[in-house]
Amino acid sequence: MYNQAVALFTVLAVAHGTDYHECEKPASELTVQVRVKVLHFWVDYPIGYDDACPYLRAGKCPLSPGDSATYEFYIPVRSHYPKISIQVELSLMNENGDSLSCFKIAGQVVD
Repeated sequence: MYNQAVALFTVLAVAHGTDYHECEKPASELTVQVRVKVLHFWVDYPIGYDDACPYLRAGKCPLSPGDSATYEFYIPVRSHYPKISIQVELSLMNENGDSLSCFKIAGQVVD
């Protein structure tokens, strides 16, 4: 089945150190996209949902420029996945596909 959380990330609606209030784009809807780099290939990684709004711990949708929000997520990992190093990329996008926040981190699949 799934090992519960591999990682817990809190994003303060930040894109490379830029607060959401500096973003010029509002968001009525907030979609999450997760990709992982395994070996030399980036692949989409399903986390079981697309709508990020219910996972805001602080703030709520719709978001306007100047709003602050905290997004929290867990990456489900099946127990049979190989124990390897990966890179994880997370993007939060509005309903128009505009990226409001994006970051990459190094990760390790563990038991």
